[in-house]
Amino acid sequence: MGRLFWKIFCWFSATVICLLVLLFSLRLLAPPGELKPSVHQLQKERLNAVAALLQHSGPGVTRQYLQQNHRALPRLWVLNTQQEDLLGRSVPDFILQLPADRQLQQTVTTPDGQRYTLRMFKPGKAGKAVPSLLPPLPPAEGRPPRYFRWLVFIAVGLLASAWLAWYLTRPVRVLSQATRALSRGEPLQQIRPKLGRRKDELVSLADDFDHMAGALQHKQETLDQLLKDISHELRSPLTRVRLALGLLEKQQRPIGEADSEQISHELNRLDDLIDQVLTLTQLDSRQTPALNDYLSIPDLLAQLVDKLSLEARAKNSQLALQCDDKEAVIPANHELLWRALENVIRNAIAHTPEDTQVIIRAVTESAANTFRITVTDMGAGVEESRLEDIFNPFVRLDNARRRGGYGLGLAIAQRAIQQHHGSISARNIAGAGLQIDIQLPLAG
Repeated sequence: MGRLFWKIFCWFSATVICLLVLLFSLRLLAPPGELKPSVHQLQKERLNAVAALLQHSGPGVTRQYLQQNHRALPRLWVLNTQQEDLLGRSVPDFILQLPADRQLQQTVTTPDGQRYTLRMFKPGKAGKAVPSLLPPLPPAEGRPPRYFRWLVFIAVGLLASAWLAWYLTRPVRVLSQATRALSRGEPLQQIRPKLGRRKDELVSLADDFDHMAGALQHKQETLDQLLKDISHELRSPLTRVRLALGLLEKQQRPIGEADSEQISHELNRLDDLIDQVLTLTQLDSRQTPALNDYLSIPDLLAQLVDKLSLEARAKNSQLALQCDDKEAVIPANHELLWRALENVIRNAIAHTPEDTQVIIRAVTESAANTFRITVTDMGAGVEESRLEDIFNPFVRLDNARRRGGYGLGLAIAQRAIQQHHGSISARNIAGAGLQIDIQLPLAG
């Protein structure tokens, strides 16, 4: 058991003991016999009432009255000269043997000349704090002594405290074990099912832990896959460069122009891959860049279209820009946003067929105070189940959209747009191909 268990156990146990001490103290501090006058007055009034009824109306009416009120305590005994009760009840010996200071008594003569004695036990005695309304019971055989009853009461209180402390700390122990297992890299096990049907804040904490552990495991798996993909992507151009140099050494001839271009191309691919990996790593670090550049998005899109038009014409396709607002301005990081939009448009150019257009639309949505950009190609689209996957690093689909590259462009674009407090999504368009939808908040 941990320290939290013992703290809770000690607090509950101390509470039980303090309550016992408080109850005992209140009993000792109560003024002696402070309830006697009112209780005794009620007893006397009842005794006088029954005596008057018996004296004027006789035993029959009195019997009816007592039968209707036989539950009243303390009991009133109406005894004849033979010590028999008017109601036919068995009279305890201690009632007949009560001393004068412990009873209320009155003798009455009925209209027919019979004599009756009314007796009632008088509760309380000098020095007793709270007088009892019940007659003292004779000691029962085998009754445990008072100290034993106190010990049983304390033992039950301690057991209840121990159970309650265990119940409250069990989720903490389970959570602690799961945390240590997670830190050791053991397979994830859900802790919520281990807590049964209880519903409280600790169960909510267990749900949050399961969610966090699942996210951490997914992130670790993604990181492992990312490292494998990076090593694979780096190995391919390095292998080609090494092979080219090996052939040159074997042939023992100077490096020609074609060989130089091939090696330069592979080194450029390596440099571009490393640059994209570093950019993705920086964006995944959750360090928000300074958005202190107020950019005109229509102007930025126009510059991108001018720059990328040559790439589009190289495959006999075109870029068509449609913008309804020439004055839209957003707070942004120029380099980061430029790279995000460039990656999206280049991805569309790479996957649109020859003799088609890549349509770029930009509209202001005043109601939502956002600027919306859609980039639509005329390619084969993406399977609906894989639309979210295209924003993951190194994802290259095994369909008509696979055209080389590293699968980092859209991943960088997604993280860059999110850093600008915007959103990016993908969907297939009937009669066209894939559409990338970007929404960015406007300034002010």
